[in-house]
Amino acid sequence: LQAVETRARLTALSLEPERETGPFHWDGTHILREDERLIPYRDCGLKGMHNLANILAGLNAIHGFIPSGEHAEFREHLRQVLRAFSGIEHRMEFVAVVDDVSYYNDSKATNIESVKYAIESFDHPVFLILGGYDKDGDFARLIPGIRKHVKKTLVIGKDRQKIQSQLEPSVSVELFPGLPEAVRFAADQAALGDVVLLSPACASFDQYTNYEERGAHFKQLVEQLKQ
Repeated sequence: LQAVETRARLTALSLEPERETGPFHWDGTHILREDERLIPYRDCGLKGMHNLANILAGLNAIHGFIPSGEHAEFREHLRQVLRAFSGIEHRMEFVAVVDDVSYYNDSKATNIESVKYAIESFDHPVFLILGGYDKDGDFARLIPGIRKHVKKTLVIGKDRQKIQSQLEPSVSVELFPGLPEAVRFAADQAALGDVVLLSPACASFDQYTNYEERGAHFKQLVEQLKQ
């Protein structure tokens, strides 16, 4: 191997507030630049600790390009970007608030690990919509997170009874044939401030061509709730 000279610099990154990191870091509640609080993380459009790591990595990557003596307008621009950017379609995508209930489309979450991160992303009680075509997932791994963050677990699709058998009796499960029934139930049962999250941990092939079609159907159903 041949060494290549570069001006690139390594920057430390941590989600543990007490550890020394780069210029942009986290104190447990806020994103900071050096010692100045930039924005409370709860105000950011991207949710979840995994996305906090992505935000910090992105901010530290651009730090070297920030002109010296930057002013308050620039800091406010950063805040506006962090509030507005909510990720790409079907990946923890904010859909709408209907009757004080927030709806999120995470149809791309077709494995257990993705769903674990998703349900840990919210401070408010979650109505979790799981299910579809199971890829031999170990749904029992979701039980601790469901107990902590989830108000109701709604399971849909071809393998809903198989998923139910892995979660019960530790977690109470409601079964539905598909998304329309689950979304309607969640809308009827959810209280002010609750979250309805489609994060299936399954493939979509039992009822949809792909996860994009499933996510688009979820968004359509949420829009219909406004009518």
